[in-house]
Amino acid sequence: MPILITGLRYTTASLNVREQIAFSEAELPCALLCLKAFPAIEEAGILTTCNRVELHLKVSSLKAGKQAVASFFQAFKQFDVQQYKASLFAYVEEDAIRHLFSVASGLDSLIVGEGQILGQVRDAFELAQKTNTIGKTLHQLYTSALHTGKLVRTETGIASRDTSVSSSAYQLAKRLDDTAFNQRRFLVVGGGKMAELLLEKLKQDFTLPHQKNQVAIVNRSPQRLQYLHQKFGFSGHSFEGLATILPTIDTIFVATAAPHALFYPEHFSSVQKPIRIFDISVPRNVHDSVGALPHISLHNTDDLAGIGDFCPETEALIRHQAEGIIETAYWEFRQWQQIRTVVQPTLVSVRQQAEIARQEALAKATQLSGEDLAEWSRLLMNKVLHAPSVALRQQGHLHLPSSGQPPLHSIALPPPPTPIAIGFANQLDLAM
Repeated sequence: MPILITGLRYTTASLNVREQIAFSEAELPCALLCLKAFPAIEEAGILTTCNRVELHLKVSSLKAGKQAVASFFQAFKQFDVQQYKASLFAYVEEDAIRHLFSVASGLDSLIVGEGQILGQVRDAFELAQKTNTIGKTLHQLYTSALHTGKLVRTETGIASRDTSVSSSAYQLAKRLDDTAFNQRRFLVVGGGKMAELLLEKLKQDFTLPHQKNQVAIVNRSPQRLQYLHQKFGFSGHSFEGLATILPTIDTIFVATAAPHALFYPEHFSSVQKPIRIFDISVPRNVHDSVGALPHISLHNTDDLAGIGDFCPETEALIRHQAEGIIETAYWEFRQWQQIRTVVQPTLVSVRQQAEIARQEALAKATQLSGEDLAEWSRLLMNKVLHAPSVALRQQGHLHLPSSGQPPLHSIALPPPPTPIAIGFANQLDLAM
């Protein structure tokens, strides 16, 4: 039963394609249960971020699993796999394992080392556990991925920079308005993690009492607005008050979990001065038509590529170190797989047969009685099975050096895994 990871990410699909299968937090439990309902899908998890939507699956067979994926996307998102086959990626088994480890480590992010991804992988794992859509294979895969991501962040220099999507949007805003940044007036729309990161940045830069008036927050929840006001000191406003606020604003950050557009050209009909808008929501919350207005400059997550990147030499070193950690984790996971799929069933069979023999011997025994006889039989069985159990476990281990992987100095580290199919439907037989 192979592991299959498939979906869309920033390297294979533009934002307008990715947002078509983006899942809101409220949708995810139902989506997981829908996936698991397909007979071909044994286990399922979903990772959804600004730059990717991935299905993490254990399938009964690749052919049936691919057909189930196509049916799921069509049924749940009205997304035609055949139409967008060139935008989908797919990894199977070894490539799938390495891919998830690379994602959790921040190597596969639009912004290399992006810190939020590890928490997002953890969220995907925890939700799959709550909905009971994963078993032992994906449980171990997620556990290994999280452990690997932590090691990469602590043992390489990848975590030495603040590289979240929010911080990158903030850096881009400062870069575009460097000379007048502290004189601009800001609006943050949203109240989740990304919005809080933006507000934290603004709080650090706008420390003087009068500068508190240069930042406003808009959120639909009065309770959330009160919390954000108390935490950051900026004024809070409802969506109904936008018409009054917008004419005074120079820069808008939009970061909400709304599954649709919140801003259209008519919202800016009374605005005469230039405004920069950074929409880092996926799906986008600012309609494309807003960017066509002559006084509006509209940016989205795809515009953040390259913001805050390491210099090429530093990134190459970090990647080399991280890939070494990932390769070790990969071999450890493969070893776990082999023990589980080859050795464990053998041990179960041996113990079942031994238990039958024990019961037969117990029925025939005459010299002992009661609890003494039962205890004697259990001790006998354990003694008989000890040696073969140890031998079977040893045979189940992959023949690796004691370090758990080939020494790094003796091998060339593999490049990032290549998708088995860019033409997803054709090469993976996904067309229905």
